[in-house]
Amino acid sequence: MVWRTSPRGTIEEWPSAGDRFGYFSCIIEAEDNQEESALAGLLIMVGVSMIKTHRLRTIFNTGTVSVTIMLITFTFTLFTPIQVAVLVGFALHIVHCMFQLAEAVRIKRILVQANGSYVEAPLPSKLPSGEVVILNPIGNLFFAGAAEFEENPPEMSDASGSVVIIRLRDRVEVGSTFIRIIERYGRNLMQRGIA
Repeated sequence: MVWRTSPRGTIEEWPSAGDRFGYFSCIIEAEDNQEESALAGLLIMVGVSMIKTHRLRTIFNTGTVSVTIMLITFTFTLFTPIQVAVLVGFALHIVHCMFQLAEAVRIKRILVQANGSYVEAPLPSKLPSGEVVILNPIGNLFFAGAAEFEENPPEMSDASGSVVIIRLRDRVEVGSTFIRIIERYGRNLMQRGIA
C-alpha cells in the first residue's frame, strides 16, 4: 500500500500497482454483474408491465376452458422454448374453437303470425302435415356443425302435404358438408311427397 496526501491535506491509503490490478479486475467483474443484473431487472419490469389484470379478469370470467388453456400455455412458457409454448397455446385454441363451433348449432322454427310478423318457436318433434315449416339454423354450418343440423330436424314419418323451408339468410357461405346434408334431406322429403 502507498500512503499519499489528499488535496484536503489528509493522508489516505492508496493501493500499490499490484493491488490496483486486483482492485480494477474486481470493479470490472462487479460492472459485468451489474449489467446482467440491470438486464434481468429490466426484463422483470417488462414482464410485470405486460400483465394486464383486467384481461386476466376477463379470461377468468369467460370460463374454465379458457383459464385451463391460459394456465397450460403459461406452464409451457416456463419449461419449454417460447415458440413451443406459443404453438401449444395456438393449437389448444384452435381445437377449442372447433368444438365450440360444432356444439353451437341449434334449429328454431319460425312461425308466421296472423298479422304477418314472424316469431321464433321451438322445433316440433314431428313434421306437421299440411303446413309450411320454416327452419332457422343458428350457429356454424361447417364440418361437425352441419352434422349436428342433420341430427336435429323434425321427424318426417307421417307428414304429408308439408313444405319445409330452410332459412339461410345472412350466411355468406356454407360448407360442402352442409350442402350434401341438405341434398340428402331434400331427397328424403321428396320420397315422402313433402316439398
